Amino acid sequence: MPASTPPFSFGRLPTFRVVACATATALSLAFAAAATAQPASKSASPNAAQSEAKDGYVPDVGQDGKDVIWVPTPQSLVDKMLDMAKVTPEDRLMDLGSGDGRTVITAAQRGLTAQGIEYNPDLVELSRRNAQRAGVADRATFVAADLFQTGSVPG
Repeated sequence: MPASTPPFSFGRLPTFRVVACATATALSLAFAAAATAQPASKSASPNAAQSEAKDGYVPDVGQDGKDVIWVPTPQSLVDKMLDMAKVTPEDRLMDLGSGDGRTVITAAQRGLTAQGIEYNPDLVELSRRNAQRAGVADRATFVAADLFQTGSVPG
């Protein structure tokens, strides 16, 4: 996002259309992902390539987060959610608990300006690298923040 663009503020959210994946949604998606997961090595998984970082950090499915565990949303479900929301390039997307960034990156690939908010700083850095590799780092940004703290989300 350009430097002149102000940070997202929870107080301003009603002023524009936002698609947000809140904790409750993330948990339901986690159960869906777990139910559809097939036992396989990380390298055999179609989503593993998107999640792997060049510096060696690879998140573990089910790793502890703050009050939740991390389970990646299958790409087919990300696509379906964005289709159901009927997002357009004029929309903005904010993903709360963005994990490895796949929802934000997919939205940016569709032309949206999108921001991911994630508690785990390692996942934030991984998401930034994934966005860079996908060629959408100008439209997909990620912030390390604690959603349980009140106030505006930084930049």
